[in-house]
Amino acid sequence: MLDARTFRTLYRVSSLIAVIALFWVAGCGGGDEVTGAGAPGAVLTDATAKVNGQSINGQTISASQNVDGDMRFEACLLDSQGNPVQDHHVRVEYVTPGMGRMHSRGSFVLHDDGTHGDVTPHDGIYCYEDAAGTYGCHGSDARQGDYHYDFCGVGPDNRESNHIDVKVVLAP
Repeated sequence: MLDARTFRTLYRVSSLIAVIALFWVAGCGGGDEVTGAGAPGAVLTDATAKVNGQSINGQTISASQNVDGDMRFEACLLDSQGNPVQDHHVRVEYVTPGMGRMHSRGSFVLHDDGTHGDVTPHDGIYCYEDAAGTYGCHGSDARQGDYHYDFCGVGPDNRESNHIDVKVVLAP
């Protein structure tokens, strides 16, 4: 079993590898932006939606088996050297099923300051614990359908990093 320090080190190394891969795939080749309009030096390396500690990214969940519990949103935002980015935030724009063909849309912010479910401040892992069930596809009163969560890092100048889309389907 890994101790917390070893886990953090392995997590940062794997995140750095992901950052390098993103720069290579994006064709940045050492440039200062992740994408043409992205936040300089900030790369979103991971984004996930979890219910009761289990990732539900890309899954179809049965409404009849859906259980109440907190939904947690997490994302890792690092600079090009794999270090936590301090002056940014992570925004999640969401689309959830509504009445008929209507959908609910909005956004919320993930935090890296030891609040809203964030365990360790300033470690590059941004979190939001949705205990009230405002944005989640969990809970007995959640509507069936597609849930989309678009994560992106946002710099102090409002420029965006790359995006990671997470989709979850709540089926009958």
